[in-house]
Amino acid sequence: MSTKKLERQLNLIAALIDSPRPLRAEEIHQRVEGYPEGDIAFHRAFERDKDDLRAMGLPILMQDLGSVDPPVVGYRMTDADYGMDDPELDTDELAALHLATSIVRLKGLDDDSGLWKLGGALGEGTGSPVSLSADVPTPAALLPLFSAVSERATAAFSYRGTERSVDPERLEYRQGRWYLAAFDRSKGEPRSFRVDRMGDRIELGTAGSAETHESAEGVSRRQPWTFDDGPEEVISLVVDALVAPVVRLELPDAEVIEERDGGSLVLGVRLTRWEPFRSYVLSHLDRVEIIAPEWARNDLIAWAAAVAAPKVRR
Repeated sequence: MSTKKLERQLNLIAALIDSPRPLRAEEIHQRVEGYPEGDIAFHRAFERDKDDLRAMGLPILMQDLGSVDPPVVGYRMTDADYGMDDPELDTDELAALHLATSIVRLKGLDDDSGLWKLGGALGEGTGSPVSLSADVPTPAALLPLFSAVSERATAAFSYRGTERSVDPERLEYRQGRWYLAAFDRSKGEPRSFRVDRMGDRIELGTAGSAETHESAEGVSRRQPWTFDDGPEEVISLVVDALVAPVVRLELPDAEVIEERDGGSLVLGVRLTRWEPFRSYVLSHLDRVEIIAPEWARNDLIAWAAAVAAPKVRR
């Protein structure tokens, strides 16, 4: 990043934090040094700055200035948006964060982002126990949606040609794509939205503006391998000590059958759908092993072999 661009973005942050009210785009153009002349050039640079700041965890919030006709949007940033309180993560939580950031990397998110500064990655020369195993795509809308979920803020966006206003519940990564689970205010029911179909324009409400809906809460507590009403199976797993803290967080209802020397665990998991749980086990690579029943172990081995087999081009 050039020095001039960095100075402009710092000036932008200072102007938005110091202002007692949201600033219109025209006011930002006048007050913040470093923007090019001309409306089109200014708006292009301003949009790029907003994307850069969102990527650093500094969302610029939009607010409708209701007293103006026709309606005009203002922009603001508060001290709470700029700073972050110490989350006081304990040792197990830091280990879980480190594991996640070590094996999965969000494309476009730099190593010096706030996520790593929380303690998610080991310092240089300390030796990470795991290596990068996945490079997860990062649509433009993903980072502001992370803010919406964490801050319980409403989110507005265009989806399939229709304007949507939702109360976000959670973000999920399934089969190579990101999805937002949210309560759609216009439909009056929970919906799932593919993030890469939202475009770049995500308008966030103020922190705490999203409502909590009982129906969405009930779904969010359930795992996908428990959604069916079919016969229940119990799957036994051996979990490596390195990922045991993470798996215990992800499977809070699992029965601890045995605690082995060194920190590994034997867990029993009840499920009614096998395929999503098979994918979950594979997400931990060779650090989670199915030991019973035999049909589940054999199916997992065969499926993994089929996925890893080279494709024959015709």
